[in-house]
Amino acid sequence: MTCILSPIVRHAAVCLGLSALVVAIPVAAGHAGQRLYDMSQMFNRPHPFESVPYAQNSSQPLPATDPNRVAVDERSRFGRGAMASGIETAVQRRDSLGSPRSFEDPELAAAPPNVHLAISGHVHRALLLIDDGDDDGSDQDKNFFNVDSNNSATRLRFLARGQLDERRAIGSNIVLQFQSNATGDISQRDSSSTEDFVGTRNLEVWFSHIGYGKVWMGKGHTASDGATERDLSGTGVAAYSGVGDIAAGIEFRAPGGKLSGNKIGSVFNNLDGLGRDNRLRYDTPTFRGANFAVSLVDGGDWDAALIYSQKLPKRGLAIVAAAHYAGATSARGFDQVGGSLSILEESSGLNLTGALGLRDQSDGPERTFAYVKVGWQADFFRFGRSVMSVDIFTTQDAIADGDDGLSAGYFIVQRFRETGTELYGGVRWYGYESTIEFQDIVATTAGVRQKF
Repeated sequence: MTCILSPIVRHAAVCLGLSALVVAIPVAAGHAGQRLYDMSQMFNRPHPFESVPYAQNSSQPLPATDPNRVAVDERSRFGRGAMASGIETAVQRRDSLGSPRSFEDPELAAAPPNVHLAISGHVHRALLLIDDGDDDGSDQDKNFFNVDSNNSATRLRFLARGQLDERRAIGSNIVLQFQSNATGDISQRDSSSTEDFVGTRNLEVWFSHIGYGKVWMGKGHTASDGATERDLSGTGVAAYSGVGDIAAGIEFRAPGGKLSGNKIGSVFNNLDGLGRDNRLRYDTPTFRGANFAVSLVDGGDWDAALIYSQKLPKRGLAIVAAAHYAGATSARGFDQVGGSLSILEESSGLNLTGALGLRDQSDGPERTFAYVKVGWQADFFRFGRSVMSVDIFTTQDAIADGDDGLSAGYFIVQRFRETGTELYGGVRWYGYESTIEFQDIVATTAGVRQKF
């Protein structure tokens, strides 16, 4: 009997000990938080964090009067607002007692009262299965991948906005990108990327005036970036005009089965302007949904774009469109034009998207692409919209003069509104021929994007 009871007694003692810890830790944290709160009250410092208005699908915070704004209380990110306030007060007191920062202007060192910071981002992971025509099965172990899709890489945003008055505002954006096993880095030669990627997408400041427009300076979107990617289908997390992104690093096989070195991402390019770069950019004010943008990029390149976005409630339509020119002869060796158009009929959920592009390369052929997508959105479930699409992409003179590429895909996305989650799955076929006809590739993928 003693032998049987001893283990029971020991387990009971362990459980009681853990229970005591569970109770004691919050109590101790509460006392610490209250102590820090008392410190903040002693120094009479206001709380440094304010509610942040922002738009879920916008890169900029909305004005406080916007009825669609969502208030995000930064206090919730620290557990207890009093604790965060107390910590900052303690740091300020330390600085005033001899820190190297004590010579700073107190007015500049203090948290600006009219600057709001919105923190957001998402994590995107997917499973990718490749059928590349390898009949002998020699590389089958390298055809299944756990990836971070280049379609919408994992990222973290810090967006600051200061309102000078009713017409003028100034702000800054820091957007960081994190990827492990990016779809552009993996291939049949190596199913796992050797290094994780951490980089900057945006490091910029901006100034806006309601009557005069907006100026951007630093690393960010050039005027032409995104001009061939306007899309209202709702399946952009898995399928858009950049059809090569979901399997960018995968190589085509020659008729004998040997890997050719020609990658999907190199063949299927949507010629989307000059991307993100260090630039000086100006956007005109928007007039009836349209505005003009121009940017000067380091190295002497420049671009311009006409951008349109409008809802027509009486007709039940939403329309987005863009057209661009990129003069990149000086640094990149090409001139380029392109654009896209997407229309959504809101009552039925039917939508149509198209994109075109042409690149005149100084040391190569004149490269072109065309893209068409048909989609449908429906509310099958109360928790979020279901969206699906089918598309086709064609390109000529992609790598060499006379070569051709063709791709088609079908994708479905299920949204979960309350958690900012998108689950998706689909399949895409790629065909490519040059002086020889390479073996076709079929990419099947399923993934999740979690926004926060």
